[in-house]
Amino acid sequence: MKADLVLCNAALECCCCKLESVSGVEKVINTISILGIKPDEFTFGACVSLGLLDKAHNILDEMNAQKAFVGIEVSVSILKAYGKEQGTVEAAKLVTEISSLGLQLDVGSYESLVEASMSC
Repeated sequence: MKADLVLCNAALECCCCKLESVSGVEKVINTISILGIKPDEFTFGACVSLGLLDKAHNILDEMNAQKAFVGIEVSVSILKAYGKEQGTVEAAKLVTEISSLGLQLDVGSYESLVEASMSC
């Protein structure tokens, strides 16, 4: 059986929801990359949910480079995660990327960023 995105995302779901295994998610993400499979929003969400923000941001960049439609909610999820992790530099870069794509953040997203930067 040939691995595809559906199978990889099923493995991610198992690693995230059932096993809560960060190392398992990293292995699946690496396999996706090696096989040349294009990740999607589910792949991205799995990384965000387990705090693998660098991997999530790389997936977001790849999705944008492929000109795939990435809704604002995808960007907001990693933005909020950066805020929780006090990653204000990364968050600021992401805001710039979001703006360059013609997307607009809501007031709540900006408030989260301000709160995160104040707690540093």
